[in-house]
Amino acid sequence: MPFSQNVRSFLPLAFIGVVMLSVVSNLHWNQRAAPSILEADARGYYAYLPAIFIHHDLNYGFFEELDADRYFNPNLHYDYRLTVYGKKVNKYFCGTAILQLPFFLLAHAYVTISGGVADGYSPPYLYAITVAGIFYLLLGLWFFDRLLKQFEAGVFGRTVTLLAITFGTNLFYYAAVEPGMSHVYSFALVAAFLNTAKASMRSAEPKAMFFMALLLGLIGLVRPVNVLIIGALPLVSNSWSAFITWLRWLFSKPIQLIASILTFGAVVSVQSVIYWISTGSGWIYTYAEEGFNFLEPHMIDMLISYKKGLFLYTPMFFLAVLSAIWVWKKSTFRLLSYVSFFVALTFVLSSWWNWWYGGSFSSRVFVEFIPVLFIPLAVLLNRIGQMERYVAVSVLFLVVVVCQLQIYQYRYYIIHWENMDKELYWDRFLDLRH
Repeated sequence: MPFSQNVRSFLPLAFIGVVMLSVVSNLHWNQRAAPSILEADARGYYAYLPAIFIHHDLNYGFFEELDADRYFNPNLHYDYRLTVYGKKVNKYFCGTAILQLPFFLLAHAYVTISGGVADGYSPPYLYAITVAGIFYLLLGLWFFDRLLKQFEAGVFGRTVTLLAITFGTNLFYYAAVEPGMSHVYSFALVAAFLNTAKASMRSAEPKAMFFMALLLGLIGLVRPVNVLIIGALPLVSNSWSAFITWLRWLFSKPIQLIASILTFGAVVSVQSVIYWISTGSGWIYTYAEEGFNFLEPHMIDMLISYKKGLFLYTPMFFLAVLSAIWVWKKSTFRLLSYVSFFVALTFVLSSWWNWWYGGSFSSRVFVEFIPVLFIPLAVLLNRIGQMERYVAVSVLFLVVVVCQLQIYQYRYYIIHWENMDKELYWDRFLDLRH
């Protein structure tokens, strides 16, 4: 690729990085706001790091001293532990902590050298999580851009799509406002996984199998249900016959395939090792009575309800689905692959006992699947004419504005974090008073 095209590809990421750094520093980088970086589930995801590297206690005996005493905040207090076999264990999976580890270690080195409070929860550690959120956002966007190149999307389509998903979906919220949640990390892993899979379908490189296994293992370790991403593999292929050919190629390399399976197993077994150290048992279902009820999915609620509808609060996703129908209307394989994945994904996610996933902006569990769902938008933008591009950009800009206004409303509790209905939504529609 010519140098000028490389620069043009890099500029959107540089712009996004600068904007996100400005937003995050304004939101979080002060003593008063820093504690909100780790809220609810995010406290559990992160807790592995101070537990292992500072307090050396995977039964979280330091919780009372730190979370319930030194840093106690009634608005943020959340006990991420549960008792199993008489021992306290972390309810959440450790994958997010693994991805946060380099930033945690840098913060710990800084605090130790500077003589600060090296307990894992003082402001420098929390600031490091915000940097991690930006890093994985940009990493995910970079991999997604490479994936879109393999779909032959031009610079215009890729640039507009990267900006649209960053500022026009809840990816922005979970990268900037709640970077301790797992979603931006999963987004990066999914983008890397799909890019690697697409590349392996084009070049048949055996080493790609290893990287796919490693990435899939991390995806499962961050959030197990996200291994559903394997259902998107047909979409990144050119045709059903090409996909079958690729599968046959995988099984024609038994040594590499077995090594890849072992790699996947080794990665996901990290959680079992932690459980064994904590309780003496290699497997624990830490979600107790929480689980999926596949006989009562809430697909319509998840997509369009006033409570937490994906298309209502983040309409950019609706445009992505429309793009697929338009751009692949003559490609039965691609359209069927896309729609089948989206329907199956929605079915599974909406079957969780708490289908709205508690306090969240829009349906947060779709964030990690953005690299699948927004491929057709970039392809469409690459195919339309100049005048149509002006119209498309105008529509996308309007949707970005609506999304940002609703994120603002959510942050200041104009939109309730869980209990929204039709009357409340329209009573407060785009109302910025708080």
